[in-house]
Amino acid sequence: MISEGSLQDFSFSDLLQIIGLNSETGVLRLISEGREGLLNCHAGEIKGAKALDRLGEEAVYALFHWESGTFTFERDALSANSGGAALQNVRSPLSELAKEGIHRVDQWRSIRRDMPQMTLRACFRVVDRASCSLSSAAADLVDHLDGAAGQTLPEIAKATGLDDLAAAQGLLELWREGLLQIETAPEEALRSVFQAVSEGVFERFASISGLKMTEGLESRLNTWAREQGVDLRWRHGRVLDGLPAVLEASALLPVYRGFLLEELGYVVKTHGESFVSRAIEGLLETFSAEERGSWTALGLEAALSLESGRA
Repeated sequence: MISEGSLQDFSFSDLLQIIGLNSETGVLRLISEGREGLLNCHAGEIKGAKALDRLGEEAVYALFHWESGTFTFERDALSANSGGAALQNVRSPLSELAKEGIHRVDQWRSIRRDMPQMTLRACFRVVDRASCSLSSAAADLVDHLDGAAGQTLPEIAKATGLDDLAAAQGLLELWREGLLQIETAPEEALRSVFQAVSEGVFERFASISGLKMTEGLESRLNTWAREQGVDLRWRHGRVLDGLPAVLEASALLPVYRGFLLEELGYVVKTHGESFVSRAIEGLLETFSAEERGSWTALGLEAALSLESGRA
């Protein structure tokens, strides 16, 4: 087990696999955007975990979503809880933790494909109490959010006793029924658009292109980010955004624009403008008003001579 590194080089899932294969004992500490998480490991199993306000298995599952930041591993160390005793709150074996964590990540990706504006900083409020048939979880969210000020996903989950994934699934149900209003800050809207466009276009490109061309695009994007000195990394068909969370939209805009110009320009040269235009058309249908404004601010259609004039 290496003593330190980046989560963009070794994902949390990778680290768990290394701990298990090497039967490691020690403390794994992760830092991401001001958040800290830690695991107590013994003989290749996770014995204790905490991340933000989560403990035990739920803390482990939360760490699967930390895609940027750093980690350190202190071999043969032991982390204590607030009472001074060793942190021991995980009973599930590592194999089950890894399986469930990956399953939850897949569910999150499905939600984000259907509802790209589902972010941890977006605020949600109920705009109607229509008598449509809702699941019990979604109905509970209506009762909680009715008349309340806009709340973020973590705030909603904490107040209702749901985990983030269950709360997100309930919010997605409400959004599909037209009962939900989403308020997105400019920088969050821009981050959401960047991820949706970069991954959406890449997925379509990979579906009709050979492995060599797909890997060539990944390599090209990683080279661009490295040469520009920005913390963006392309890995397994996903863009890992390590740009500081405190950056405002004005600072994010030129970085995202340059990255997307590199990606979309490559795809245009390979499959033509109409291919990219169709991909963008489908994505725009899922964007909120704030996200459409962010897309316009990027100015990519004019730069790439794509078909424009959409409502």
